[in-house]
Amino acid sequence: MVQSIDNISHTRNTVVRAESVTMRYGSGDNAVTALDNVSVAIAEGQWTTVMGASGSGKSTLLTVLSGLAVPTSGKVWIGDREITRLGESARARMRRTDVGIVFQEFNLVPVLTVKDNLLLPLRLAHRRIDKEWFEKVVDTLGLGNRLTHLPRELSGGQRQRVAVGRAVLAQPRIIFADEPTGNLDSATSDSVLTMFRGLVTDLGQTLLLITHDESAAARGDRVLRMKDGRLK
Repeated sequence: MVQSIDNISHTRNTVVRAESVTMRYGSGDNAVTALDNVSVAIAEGQWTTVMGASGSGKSTLLTVLSGLAVPTSGKVWIGDREITRLGESARARMRRTDVGIVFQEFNLVPVLTVKDNLLLPLRLAHRRIDKEWFEKVVDTLGLGNRLTHLPRELSGGQRQRVAVGRAVLAQPRIIFADEPTGNLDSATSDSVLTMFRGLVTDLGQTLLLITHDESAAARGDRVLRMKDGRLK
């Protein structure tokens, strides 16, 4: 059941929290306010969707909540760590362990197999590969018969599944997905959204999805609407 911003469950742990976050670009008469005093909490094990038109500030919100950018003012926490106090290198380390990010572009390495693309971030970070978790993720994503394929041998939806799996395998506290179905046809989009539902329901993953698509938002647990840099 989809919840509005006014019907937030307080029975779950909070994974990400923002307090009075503002993001401005430029200065003087040319200044643009992308986020205007935004406060929000993202619950653990829940699919939260942020909806809004282009330019509403929703993608900027993702970059701030995920630690990709530091706001002009305000604070952000992931778990009990205030990430807005961290330096760039510390935020990068935090993203490798606590955050998974999925964009419209799949960003797969064309010469690597699906399996090697999935495991690449773990190998680069010299992290142990949990074989049981790997098999569970691969099964949830429906990639078991594609592990030896190269990206060029996959459909758009399958490539997006690999990109999502790569983020999930690191067992992050939260996955941020920025318009992940934006470049996909309706049937493929539906398949990817079903996969996201499985990640949350079956694997207990926390998801923040950015979209302008009402049908995508309807698949989640909670919908926040953004306009002119503010959550409504």
